[in-house]
Amino acid sequence: MQDDVQPQEESQEVTIKDETSEEQAQPQQQVSDDGNNQRQKEQRRSSSKRFEDFGVWQSAHELVVTTHRLTSIFDPNTGDMRDRLVDAAHEVSKTLVQGYNRKDPKKKLEFYEASRDATFVYQDILLTARDLSMFADKQEDFDKLLDLTLESRKRVTGLIKKYREIAR
Repeated sequence: MQDDVQPQEESQEVTIKDETSEEQAQPQQQVSDDGNNQRQKEQRRSSSKRFEDFGVWQSAHELVVTTHRLTSIFDPNTGDMRDRLVDAAHEVSKTLVQGYNRKDPKKKLEFYEASRDATFVYQDILLTARDLSMFADKQEDFDKLLDLTLESRKRVTGLIKKYREIAR
């Protein structure tokens, strides 16, 4: 018995991933709409629609969680500096999620640029907290938060570069 299989034409789709994810932007072969191939296509589509899988967001989320954890030691009498740091960290991740959910590359770019700007605001507040001795005897905590800030900014900047090319 001979199979009547004819080769399908390949169409090229470009998938944009953040620069530090394991999957780089590369052509993908479209699969046919039958059986297992359709399930694989749906799984790939559904997994890519979760912002939680977005590598840039994961870095920003780590900044938020670490900020909560490491600033819990702040003296409550020092004002709202802890709240400012936490809010600024949330702004980095929140604007990434907002951009991720946009379809238009120009709109995505606007949110990603806002996220990058939020890393600068966060860094400014972090430096102020350090200068007010809020990290006294906790230099390693300050260094960790600064490193996470710079890593988030680096990853968002890479994403911005890709979307600037697309949005032209």
